[in-house]
Amino acid sequence: MTGAGQSPSVTVRPDPAALIAAMRERYDRVGSGAAARPTREALGLPTDRPVVMTGHQASWWHPGILAKFFACDALARCAAAAPAWIVPDQDEQGFDAVEVPVRGASGRLRAEPVRVTSPPAPGTPVAMLPAFDPFDMTPTEPPACGSVGPGLARMRRAIARHRREPNAARQIAGALADLMSPWLERAPTVFATDLARAPVSRSILRRLADDADRATALYNDAVAATEHAHTGVLSRDPARGRFELPLWRVRPGAPRVTVWSDEVADIPHDELAPKALLMTGILRLACADLFIHGTGGEAYDRATERWFEAWLGETLAPMLTVTATVRLPIASEAPTPGQVRAAVWRARHARHHPGDLGLSDLQAQRDALVRRIDQAPRASAARAAAFRELHDLLGGYRRSKRRELAEFDDRARALRERLGEAEIAHRRTWAFPIYDDAAIGALQRAVCEAACAEPVAP
Repeated sequence: MTGAGQSPSVTVRPDPAALIAAMRERYDRVGSGAAARPTREALGLPTDRPVVMTGHQASWWHPGILAKFFACDALARCAAAAPAWIVPDQDEQGFDAVEVPVRGASGRLRAEPVRVTSPPAPGTPVAMLPAFDPFDMTPTEPPACGSVGPGLARMRRAIARHRREPNAARQIAGALADLMSPWLERAPTVFATDLARAPVSRSILRRLADDADRATALYNDAVAATEHAHTGVLSRDPARGRFELPLWRVRPGAPRVTVWSDEVADIPHDELAPKALLMTGILRLACADLFIHGTGGEAYDRATERWFEAWLGETLAPMLTVTATVRLPIASEAPTPGQVRAAVWRARHARHHPGDLGLSDLQAQRDALVRRIDQAPRASAARAAAFRELHDLLGGYRRSKRRELAEFDDRARALRERLGEAEIAHRRTWAFPIYDDAAIGALQRAVCEAACAEPVAP
């Protein structure tokens, strides 16, 4: 848990030092060669040194995602490499609103969705939506901490600065780069919708079209063999020679649609975008010498590794997993789920245990009756008599201590009603711009030290 005055919790695995050597070896063997160089040049990536890449969707992500960008920058610096970012702009994203913690009229915490722009049409990827003028972005109720209002104002200004971008994905990516600029310089950025035009992608797409049966079968095998991949399998119809490919067809203003093997040849390359496994497979094959994932990407990309090895005989660039937890300084203002569970348990326990109210003699009588019940034969008169005595004893205890037991019940009920408030207070997924600069600076220092033992001055 991270709240006011606490250090961020950072996860980096495996040991980055071992991966730096693997990254350099990968660059010497693959990244600097004739197969990767044309793709890197076409996408605006450096070709004179190893590339460390990370990225995330065009949405308002939390500090755990920001930690990947800090790690990318730190590792590039300490390993004489170049940072690069990927924006999976072929995805649908809920960028049209951002939730913030506010305090309602009752004084309780709640999460308020602050509208950024009008909701997009369902199924439409961010790259196929126009740039927009941001709404006012002012919560209807007072923010729960002082950094929320200034953070929303910064977000709005950053979005407005990029109003002239060709689509919403590039506008949001530009705004995010501005919002990270106090800590990071913008790195060369690749958009997933541009990948299909890169030389290595064209080669892989030809292989997909020519080898759809085998490619999709091995894809499904890899997904099935990967625990927690959270990726669907591809539909296959061998009898008709028709196979779902790991591609989207994307067109301006339209929902994205799946691409099938019997239609891919008729679709322009600029309307093709890779799905997740194919996207990271291409990136780790030809664009990056080290790729930094979060915990979700770490899981599904194990399937990518299995698929590319089985289908193409290719080993991908090494992968590092980075995430972090940073909480807003409101965690002390609401009960934790554990406190709620404890209060409910105590209320129930006290109804059956007089000792909870200091009645040790009555507790001893209760325990003796329980032992008599346990020792008596089932369905016996002795067992039934002991049950009646226990019932009478507890009934008298509850009547005499009605007020004290009601206080336990009331506390449990009140805390249970605030359980939703507890989730808000302890949430780690608020958009990073609404945290104060000191919290984000502390996160950067913690990530840099974890990633390459590199201290960063406050």
